[in-house]
This record gives sequence, C-alpha cells and structure tokens, in this order.
Amino acid sequence: MLYNTTLNPLGAILNMSYGELASSQHLVGIMNRMIEETFAVMDAAGYKTFWKNAQEYQEVFYGKLLPDTFAHRSSTLQDIEKGHRTEISTLNGCLIRLGEEHHVPTPTHKMIVELIRGIEDIRCGKG
Repeated sequence: MLYNTTLNPLGAILNMSYGELASSQHLVGIMNRMIEETFAVMDAAGYKTFWKNAQEYQEVFYGKLLPDTFAHRSSTLQDIEKGHRTEISTLNGCLIRLGEEHHVPTPTHKMIVELIRGIEDIRCGKG
C-alpha cells in the first residue's frame, strides 16, 4: 500500500512512469508528503510495517524500489487509458477514510484522489 498509494495515482495524473516521477524534485516533494501522511495514518491506527518511519522507508523507496521499477506504468494509468474506473477508492481513498477515523489530516492524498476522480469523470464517464 505504501508503494501503490504514492505512485499509482501520480503516475496516472501525469502520464509518467514511476522513474520519471522520481526525476523531478517537485514531484519527489509531493511523493514525500504522501509517504509522510501515510505513515502518520498508520501510526495513529496502530499499524506496523518493516520501516520505523517515513524517512527510513523513503531511503528504500528511492534507493531500491523506484529504480527497480523505473519504466513501470501504473495500473491506475492503464485503467484510465482503457476508459475504466480506477482503484483509487480502495487505495488512497481507504487511507483518507482511516485518517479521518483517527483525526489525521491527509490533504495531499485528498487532492490526488480528487484529481483522479476528475480524470475518471472526463475519460471514463460519470456513471
């Protein structure tokens, strides 16, 4: 979930591979905020992961995970290209709902979800 909630929607919005996203410090800043929000929600909800904090995960994320999937195009992007609704409610939407339940703000994730839903409205129909 850490990986997919960070990369899938942003890759879809910008029509970029995972590696391209990491090529811009502006986009890295957005991804870092998403990761930090995710860790804050996980901490508040009592979930644990292999990494102690967002910074530790970011080292693995940028140092290993992203390089290994540099050319990957997200399933969210592929769904939009096919005119299908995406899994955004299951991924980032779930994180937002969990954040609300535990009173943790998730403004970056909320903006990303709204952008994906807007794209879906236009490219996938409103139904």
